[in-house]
Amino acid sequence: MSVLKSPRVKATLAVVGSLFVGGSVLLPPEVYSSWWWFALWTVAGLLLVALLAGKRMRGRKTLWCFHLSLLLILAGGGVTALTAERGTLRLLPGEHSDVYYDSDSLALPLPVGVRLEKFEVVYYPGMTFPRDFRSVIVTDGGERIVISMNRIGHLSAPGRSWDDYRLYQTSYDSTGATVLTVAHDPFGIALTYAGYALFALAGLLMLVGKSFRRPVRGVTVMALMILAGTGRGEAAPAVPQSLADSLAGKQVLFRGHAVPFESMARKLTLALTGSEKVGGIDATRFIASLTVYPDEWRDVGFLFVKDKGLRKALELQGAYVSPAALYSVDGRYLPETLWRDGSGELDKAILRLDEKVALLAELWSGKLYSPLPPDSELRLSDEEVMLVLAYDRCRPGMIFFICAFLAGVLSLVAGNRCRKMRLWGGVALTLFGLMTFAWHWAASGEAPLVGSSDLLFFTAVMLSGLCIWVGRKDVLLGSCGLLATGALALVAWLGSRTPQLTPLMPVLASPWLSVHVSVVMTSYALLGFASLGGLIGLVRPAGLERLMPTALRLTEWGVWLLGLGIWLGAVWANVSWGRYWAWDPKETWALVTMLIYAVPLHRSTGLRGRSLAIYLLLASLAMLMTYSGVNFLSSLHSYRV
Repeated sequence: MSVLKSPRVKATLAVVGSLFVGGSVLLPPEVYSSWWWFALWTVAGLLLVALLAGKRMRGRKTLWCFHLSLLLILAGGGVTALTAERGTLRLLPGEHSDVYYDSDSLALPLPVGVRLEKFEVVYYPGMTFPRDFRSVIVTDGGERIVISMNRIGHLSAPGRSWDDYRLYQTSYDSTGATVLTVAHDPFGIALTYAGYALFALAGLLMLVGKSFRRPVRGVTVMALMILAGTGRGEAAPAVPQSLADSLAGKQVLFRGHAVPFESMARKLTLALTGSEKVGGIDATRFIASLTVYPDEWRDVGFLFVKDKGLRKALELQGAYVSPAALYSVDGRYLPETLWRDGSGELDKAILRLDEKVALLAELWSGKLYSPLPPDSELRLSDEEVMLVLAYDRCRPGMIFFICAFLAGVLSLVAGNRCRKMRLWGGVALTLFGLMTFAWHWAASGEAPLVGSSDLLFFTAVMLSGLCIWVGRKDVLLGSCGLLATGALALVAWLGSRTPQLTPLMPVLASPWLSVHVSVVMTSYALLGFASLGGLIGLVRPAGLERLMPTALRLTEWGVWLLGLGIWLGAVWANVSWGRYWAWDPKETWALVTMLIYAVPLHRSTGLRGRSLAIYLLLASLAMLMTYSGVNFLSSLHSYRV
């Protein structure tokens, strides 16, 4: 075991255990880098070998290949732990180097010398927020390589193309030097990726093959309703409505993107006031008035303070405060005097109010948005402007959750009657949800899969389709699914009324985002529906025998899709950071959730009927922890809320 004491090996041993269980939120990080943890997973690998060698397993080829994929993933992690090299390469412009340094400052050779030609930070247009970091290096052989976020640079010695050294853009410093991560792991990655590919193929063949049931086909409906926000605020000078109307379609540069003035005004008004109207005037007119008459609006209470504790501390009479009221006579910023250590609810509320004040300061300083000149390359076409404005005005997200809620109620009332109407209504609702999702994507220019409200809406659309299929098996389960869909869509709609105005982080500007997140959220919809089936089965024991096969079918697909989503995320992490696991709470708990839901798929556990229903209901706690609980922990996945 002396090899396991090497600092390089100890730094990478964590990969092995993290492929299958736990995370730093379950056990101390030291556990995952210990020799006995490595030995434990070696034993697990040997048990998998014994299982694959058994006669019973060899007779089921797809199942054999599926378990072989797990062995390959585990073996790949082990090879990475024992053989991979990882370090840092720091270069100033014009500087040459043929070595990089590991975590112990030990110099390791590069396969070919490199020189930094230039390093640059690429910003969003009109902003100081970075869009990308980019290094251009030149090898001793004259090859010019561009390295940026989500774009790997590759080095290999002449005649050894398989021996790949991967260079990742990690950071930079104030001297103008670039900091690159160097990762050398040709064998471990090859084994691990082969395992990922086999997992995807074998799992799909199992689910659609003759030895397994037909795949889940659908997705269906949602529900609930909410009152639209009403305008608040006292009277203040406002620009003429005719001027506001003429501004609506004008294009401005806002947060690095070209958008119509009306769209920008709506997001900004929601962020500042929590409503789309202020004092009876719409968002476009409000922002135009706020821009033209800053002094007059300083004494008007339009900044929304949601937290009651902060309202009390600031001695507010209502939920709104004027910008001027946030400062004392001697110019002190009053919320700052209430700040404690940054961990309490009051401090979080102060931070949210600070964001509003900062937005307002940017607006009044003329830095928040700027008109786009007619010859700008960033300008949208007339059709794109109409698309964005139509999305904001029609509010399809709100229509979706209202229709889903109504569909759920009508389905409960109709019972077993009107099957065709329920089927086609569910299909129409799902298609409308997919259209809304695509419409939002086209209007925003970004995959709507980053913020929590976007994720909830996507999950709701997936649930709506599932309700079509599930409703044919059990009317009550399908109806409850529609109501749950509507509830998710409602929460998503409420979340969208507090827009996130920060551009995407560079690492998220990747095509992997939409693929990884959509697969994982679809799996959550399937597993959530399976747990809902367990709950209904416990409440209505008479339908237990009919419900549990359906719940088990949903679980099969959910586990496979969740595993596929995790592996896709691992590949994305490897593309961005040079490692496919980081002991992050979100990814770790996703893996824990997959393992928990996989237990009833093994007949040897004996989980059937009532015991299966109870197990699926309890398993949903792991999914809730994965989706929401880990957000209270330090996580690489806390990009937007």
